[in-house]
Amino acid sequence: MKTLITRRVLTVFTMSLFFAVAALNANATCVSPANRAVKVAIADRAAATTSAFSMMTENATSPGGDNSASTPTIAGMFSVILYNGAGPGVYDQQFDQWYEDGHEVSLSNSVPPALGNICLGIWKKTGPKSYKLRHWAWNFDNLGNTVGTFVLVENITLNDKGNGYTGTFVADSYDLNGNLLLDLHATGQLVGTRLNVD
Repeated sequence: MKTLITRRVLTVFTMSLFFAVAALNANATCVSPANRAVKVAIADRAAATTSAFSMMTENATSPGGDNSASTPTIAGMFSVILYNGAGPGVYDQQFDQWYEDGHEVSLSNSVPPALGNICLGIWKKTGPKSYKLRHWAWNFDNLGNTVGTFVLVENITLNDKGNGYTGTFVADSYDLNGNLLLDLHATGQLVGTRLNVD
């Protein structure tokens, strides 16, 4: 019995140590890496997965149908590709969940989970099918220390059926004093496709 308890304690300790060491290598959240080498690696990873991501979502529709009501809603889950400028280079790929209450959660493919690939946002309706989204994340250095924030602003328009959207984005990072980090600034176009449970 003592041996079993000792093994369990040792296993928990070992796993805790592993995750603590992994956290020390954290660099940044969402898509705002703190150094150029990581930024290039992230861009290469995003480009390599674009076709698989597109194939997975090409036949996606809204939950329960095509959302063709007279006033489609943004609420739901979308697969989103953000392009550098007008493309074809990929800045990020996301699963993006929009909630009726004005909140949004994004899961980024361009940053590994250990670096913090989840961003939280809020949105408002700006027209009959137009929306503005702003979401935030923390940026970290290689030791896991908070070094600033990442902010993504999107202006999007839902299509007539409500099963997708297009728009533009601006991404910026700031240090802890609120100073803009110009080398991490990015702008571009984006395309979102609503996902379906079936």
